[in-house]
Amino acid sequence: MTKQNTIITKLLINEKVLHSPLTKRIQSKLPSVETIVFQENDMKKTLQTNDGPTTLLLTNLKGQPIIMCPGTTKYHCCNYRILNIGHNCTFNCTYCILQDYLKTKSLSVFTDIPEYMQKNIIEKNISAESLYRIGTGEFTDSLIIDDITELSSDLVNFFRDYPNVLLEFKTKSLNIDTLLKLKPASNIIVAWSVNSSLISNIIESDSPSLDERLEAAKIIAKHGYDVAIHFDPMILYENYFDDYQVTIQKIYKAIPKEKIRWISIGTLRFTKGLKSTFLKKSPLFIDEFILADDQKFRYLRFRREKAYKEMVKEIRNHNPNQFIYLCMESATVWKNVFGFNFKDNEEFENWFNEKVFTHL
Repeated sequence: MTKQNTIITKLLINEKVLHSPLTKRIQSKLPSVETIVFQENDMKKTLQTNDGPTTLLLTNLKGQPIIMCPGTTKYHCCNYRILNIGHNCTFNCTYCILQDYLKTKSLSVFTDIPEYMQKNIIEKNISAESLYRIGTGEFTDSLIIDDITELSSDLVNFFRDYPNVLLEFKTKSLNIDTLLKLKPASNIIVAWSVNSSLISNIIESDSPSLDERLEAAKIIAKHGYDVAIHFDPMILYENYFDDYQVTIQKIYKAIPKEKIRWISIGTLRFTKGLKSTFLKKSPLFIDEFILADDQKFRYLRFRREKAYKEMVKEIRNHNPNQFIYLCMESATVWKNVFGFNFKDNEEFENWFNEKVFTHL
C-alpha cells in the first residue's frame, strides 16, 4: 500500500559511501535524479548550497551505530537505545522538536549502516546476557523513505537472530511494502505515532491521516508483526479528550488487542529554542506552560496527570492488560497516575523489559 511521502529531486553523495551497496540501491530507485558527488571536506559547503526538503544526502555514520536515547536524569527514562540510520523528516509536523536540533532541511541516510550490521561490531554495543529495546525513529521517521532505501529489510534480517533485542520502527508513514515482503519476527515491532484527527489534520497536515496510519497498522498486524502506538505529543486543547477517545476506539477496532505490544503517552513539550515562534504556529498551542527541570516547556503538572489518567482509563476499557508507559515524565507524575514510580532509570528499564519481552 506504499504511498511515497517524499519526492527526491537531488541526491548528494559523499564519495566515502559512493560504492556502498545501499548507496547503489538508492541510486537505482532514483535513476533520473540530479546527483552530486562530493569529497568529505566539502560536505558542509555542498549541503548549504543544495539544502532543501527534496534533497537526499547519502553519507557515512560518524560515531557509534547504537547510542542511548537523549533522555534526562530529571525524568523517568526507559534507557531506550537508538540505531542512528539518518537525520531529518519531511512530514513537517508543527510541534517537531527536530526543528531545534537539526539546522538543515534535507533528509540524510547513513548508507554504511548495513556494513555496521556485523556481529563483531554490534556486539560491542549489546551484550547477549542483557535485554535491549532499540529504535530507528529518534532523529528521523523510520520508514519515511523505506520505499527508496529498503533499509528495513537489512535491519529485520539482521536483528531477527537477536532474541534479546526488540527492534522498533517508529513512523507516521505508509511505507510498509518492504516489511510485507519479509517473514515477520516476534522481536520486530512496527510503531505508529498517532494523535486526534484534529491534530493530525491541522498540525500534522503533511503526514498520512490517522485513518491511513491505522489501516497500515492493521495490514502489518495481519501480516504477523506486533504493533506499538505512541500518543506523543498529546495536545490539551479544549475538549481534547473527546477526540482522543475516538482515536483509541479506532485503534482497537483496527488492530487486534493482542497485537499491540505497548502504548506510550506523552504531552506536548518544547525547547527554549522553539519558544519564540512555537506559540505563534497554531492557536491550539496557546496555553499555560512551565519551564520544567529538563529545560523544556510543559503543561502544568496537574493537567498532565489528568490527561494521562483519562487516557489510561479509556485504553484499559478496551484492553485491561494493555502495557502502557509515560514517555519522559517525572517520578511524581508516575506515582499519581499509576500508583508507583522507579528509584532510577535502570529499575524503569528492567520493569519495562519484564513486561514486553514476555511475548517472545
